[in-house]
Amino acid sequence: MSASTHLNLPFLVAAQAQKYITVNESLLRLDALVQLSVVSSSLSAEPASPADGAIYILPAGKTGAAWSAMADEALAYYRDGAWEALAPREGWIAFDRASARLLMHDGSGWIAPLGASGTLPFYEEGAFTPTLSFQTPGDLALTYSAQVGAYVRIGNFVYAHGRVATSAFTWSTTSGNLLIGGLPFISANDGSANYGASFYRGITKAGYTDFTAFLNQNANALFVRAMGSGQPDVSVVVADVPSGGTPSIAFSISYRR
Repeated sequence: MSASTHLNLPFLVAAQAQKYITVNESLLRLDALVQLSVVSSSLSAEPASPADGAIYILPAGKTGAAWSAMADEALAYYRDGAWEALAPREGWIAFDRASARLLMHDGSGWIAPLGASGTLPFYEEGAFTPTLSFQTPGDLALTYSAQVGAYVRIGNFVYAHGRVATSAFTWSTTSGNLLIGGLPFISANDGSANYGASFYRGITKAGYTDFTAFLNQNANALFVRAMGSGQPDVSVVVADVPSGGTPSIAFSISYRR
């Protein structure tokens, strides 16, 4: 074994010459990782003149001669005029000075376990891009005039809301249920059925007056369910969204991931 398990600190070997090199390497690694503080976790462009000892968490889409060769979510450590990539491990905690928040590595990426307020466990806010489609899209052709979505995640609980609108919507070979795709997380595979709220334009279904968002288990696309007095609960299908119209749906849904 040539290095420590957790921080990958190099070990001295028997009768090693110039032992100070290995010792100094370990000290530098400790200096970087103990009380870990990063300049930023969102900066994507490699800085031209970083301070010696600076550490960055690398986001997806990073650019630069050194950064582009490093893995997403890695720690980019600048010392002695060169960049070094450090691989984080599950459970490591870092303070992001740019956003003034704590981050924790969960084994696959950095998350904000306390959120911006420092009071909520595993709190996250974000955006997503909702889409309109059908189970069999066929020749569906549409032009979006709005695609807006936002979510809040607290632990495994997700609340998502959004609006998707079209300015052109045509089909002739499309079939199946109407789908609103793009939800930020797949729902838990726990047997649950999740109903939300929706407001709509461009859906015509005789005898039905209420339409609600529906998310099945193990899914990240919503159905739209139709309800009416004396009518069975059914899904909105392609025939209920006429070709040549401009359908628009606003929705909200709460579910477990």
